[in-house]
Amino acid sequence: MHSDPTIQYDAAKLARQWPIIAKSRLDALKKVFGHPRAEVLGLSKDDPPELWQFVIGRSERRPEFTKVEKEKAKAIAERVRQLDPEFTVTPETDKEFRDYLGTPTLRETAQRLAYRLQDDNELAKHLAKLLALYKRKPVTQKDDDQNAIHAGDATSRLLIWNWIQDPPRENWAIASFCFFSDRAMAKMIYYLRKKQWMPAELQNKEPERIRKLYGSLGLTPARPRAIKDVEFRAGKIHFVLFKTATPKGR
Repeated sequence: MHSDPTIQYDAAKLARQWPIIAKSRLDALKKVFGHPRAEVLGLSKDDPPELWQFVIGRSERRPEFTKVEKEKAKAIAERVRQLDPEFTVTPETDKEFRDYLGTPTLRETAQRLAYRLQDDNELAKHLAKLLALYKRKPVTQKDDDQNAIHAGDATSRLLIWNWIQDPPRENWAIASFCFFSDRAMAKMIYYLRKKQWMPAELQNKEPERIRKLYGSLGLTPARPRAIKDVEFRAGKIHFVLFKTATPKGR
């Protein structure tokens, strides 16, 4: 479907930038996908740990990983830890954490709240929310998976998932939007979303919208960028490369 160009990029610059760009993608993932997950659980970040323990303890557990899935998950977790030292979850620790949380009952959770909270108004507020959570159906794995699919708007999801191919493979540049100019990025995202090429009237203003969006997500672009433009010719996507480095990658 596309024509692969040969990308020449300064190896030292690439090595310095890669972990920074990959970390920006990880931070954007947390920003976009973390809050919607709390909404799926019916919680907010300000809710006391007793409510989180109650909801997570009642939620459906993910099936046990196969040996192959465990190895893959370990590799991903190791890469994430390189980017975020505070990330400590592994397939084993996740199971241990769930076992540690247990499945506290409504009564047990209310008693823990009453024991810890001294203010009657605050206790009443959290007990009312606990009762509302009790009346909700437990969160299923399907609910959690659907949240991951639909979190954020479609363009944000495309930007984040395709921002950088980490770890890099042979087609690392054309698979990583961070190496695209704003114009090339905008045209590629439009094509992926609409399954058609961007009309000429959008090609001047859409790149600016995309630039503001990846900026608001905190995604770090490469400096310099490698791909100046994308064109659709003879049924294929063709990547037009920068001949010389440009500060803004446009």
